[in-house]
Amino acid sequence: MKSTFFTFVVILIVSSSLFSQDYVKVDSIVRNFSSSFSNPDKLAELINENFNVPEEKARAIYTWIALNIDYDVKALNSPSKGTAFSYSSEEEKLEKERKIFVNIAKSTIKKNKAVCNGYATLYKYLCDLVSLECKIITGSTKRKEWDIEK
Repeated sequence: MKSTFFTFVVILIVSSSLFSQDYVKVDSIVRNFSSSFSNPDKLAELINENFNVPEEKARAIYTWIALNIDYDVKALNSPSKGTAFSYSSEEEKLEKERKIFVNIAKSTIKKNKAVCNGYATLYKYLCDLVSLECKIITGSTKRKEWDIEK
């Protein structure tokens, strides 16, 4: 019984180490990337040049953003009013939404600052550029005690 248990534990340890992700190499490569880009497309090109595996591309995007985009506390405390626009067709609406999306991603990478939407939009935009499937899940935060339902 003890030998069976011991064998099981050894197999579990070996298999978990074989299937776990080791991102040390990815992170070390990304640390050598520039900390600023004028355009997210240039960062995506660099990621595509250095990584082929989808998980490594996703990690590279995550690492670059984590190392280089600061949380914009000032913007958090003075939320934007949003962007209003009109449209006459579904195609026009989608095109205008796409332009807003691209502008948020480009603004985030230029300013190296963002709140949640900027982080998510830049991550998604970069994923699109390196051919990774990604979806933004929207939500809201509760910042004050009285916002939380009891």
